Amino acid sequence: MYKVFVNERLLLLSKKKVNTSERHVHFSEKKAILKLIEDLNSGILSQGVILFDHKEEPLTKMREYFKIVQAAGGVVTNEHDELLFIFRNGKWDLPKGKLEKNEGPRFAAVREVQEETRLPQVRCGKLLNATYHMYKIKSKYHFKVTYWYEMTTVFKGKLKGQEEEGIDFVRWLNANQTKIALRNTYKNIYKLFTLIHEPKD
Repeated sequence: MYKVFVNERLLLLSKKKVNTSERHVHFSEKKAILKLIEDLNSGILSQGVILFDHKEEPLTKMREYFKIVQAAGGVVTNEHDELLFIFRNGKWDLPKGKLEKNEGPRFAAVREVQEETRLPQVRCGKLLNATYHMYKIKSKYHFKVTYWYEMTTVFKGKLKGQEEEGIDFVRWLNANQTKIALRNTYKNIYKLFTLIHEPKD
């Protein structure tokens, strides 16, 4: 099962029914799928499910209806076990961006972290996870896959947000500050942290 966010509302891609969902549609019903996503985007629904046959791979099938956009970013820690956050559009976020032509996700993740935070030195580790969301450009929905990599740095200098990307500032946050920041972030980012840095009560 895949969790996809549409305007911060949950869309599940599943091979079986989900009891808590407000609406189920099968992947073969294109008009019903578009209506489901539109209703999630507008807030008419808070959750929906697209059902797939058991032999189908949901992410592969979604390419039949939607443009797939690939992006990558980093979860960066320093020598003090602080995490690197950016603040943009009134929310805490992680540095990330779209893959350029002929670019792999690992290289893109490092490039985007360096561009958005002016961090000159970073070591890229393992792939942590991928997150998914859909957004609308004009009248068409795009399906975005973001690959997240573990990164470390020993750089101690000053960091500056990339102004042309609308980043207000860049901050290193400790464990308690991260817990507070996750109250004001995107659901995909919170979901990522529940897997790799689950906040403690």
